[in-house]
Amino acid sequence: MNYYFAPLEGVTGYVLRNVHHTFFSADPGGKPCGVTEYFTPFAVAGYTHKFKTREQNDLLPSNNLDLHGVPVPVVPQILANHAQDVLWAARYLAGLGYTQMNLNLGCPVSTVTSKGKGSGMLKDPEVLQSFLEEVFEGICSVTVSTPDGAARPMALSVKTRLGFESTEEAAGLLRLFAQYPLAELILHARTTREYYSGRPHVEQFAALFRAFPALQRTCGTDCRTRLVYNGSLQTKEDLDRFRVLCPECDTVMIGRGLVSNPGLVRHLCTGIRITKKELRDYHEALLAQYEFQFRDEHVLINRMKEVWTYMGRLFQDEGRCLKAIHKAGSRMQYDAAVRTLFDCCGLTDLPDGL
Repeated sequence: MNYYFAPLEGVTGYVLRNVHHTFFSADPGGKPCGVTEYFTPFAVAGYTHKFKTREQNDLLPSNNLDLHGVPVPVVPQILANHAQDVLWAARYLAGLGYTQMNLNLGCPVSTVTSKGKGSGMLKDPEVLQSFLEEVFEGICSVTVSTPDGAARPMALSVKTRLGFESTEEAAGLLRLFAQYPLAELILHARTTREYYSGRPHVEQFAALFRAFPALQRTCGTDCRTRLVYNGSLQTKEDLDRFRVLCPECDTVMIGRGLVSNPGLVRHLCTGIRITKKELRDYHEALLAQYEFQFRDEHVLINRMKEVWTYMGRLFQDEGRCLKAIHKAGSRMQYDAAVRTLFDCCGLTDLPDGL
């Protein structure tokens, strides 16, 4: 099974990715058992054809090294709704040495969809088809070098949803995507309107997974696009249920579950649960790296509070200790609150997502 780390805006930047890879890429014996690929939070490719400084820093290969200097396997994700902006981003990323990129057609946030970006593009399949036609016509000219020295076009994957308003849109959208040589199609098993609430439509994903190869053959696509599952995988029980429903799928993407429990993929692979000491060491390393990145104490604390919004779910706490972390206004208050949480609260399992 391949495991992808989904991007979370404002949370899974290069600092967290690097620290996570350092701590959880292998089992205690050194055997690889971690995340296969980390996806960057989307960088906006707009008419200026220039990424923000923060986005540039997140994409720099020199910034995507773990604490031992080992390269972290990263896939850049971009947000755009004009083909020429996508092609500019492809050339930019090729110049940095990337051989693949991911196009975000799944973000459900209203400030994104209202501009016709992210999953907002799913509202008008005709516009989406014209957009993809132009993208794939142009991306053939963006060549990258593979490890064996050969040249090939930049590989493009898409992250999307079952539809905008209704899951009934899913079959038509998959027929549309089947027409193009996507490297992968990552499918969040909810609609835009469902956001991240409610149980994902795993059974429908499984049916679409089985139908997709025939759709590609019908469209004459000369590639086998990998269909990747995404949506509320938080526990080993979730993965077991998913495998029963869709045993053929060999790749899943996990986001909130991995930020909440950094050792989740290792647990899925080996059965080894994260310990409080590991989590404490992980937190200290993350804090130290953020301290190096953010010189402002308040920026540092606020970034850690974002992480605790998720990671706090792993503790047996009635709210008192976590509340103190989120109320902390200084580094001294923050350190004291975190110390109390680790000293007084045990770990618990995340609730099942499926």
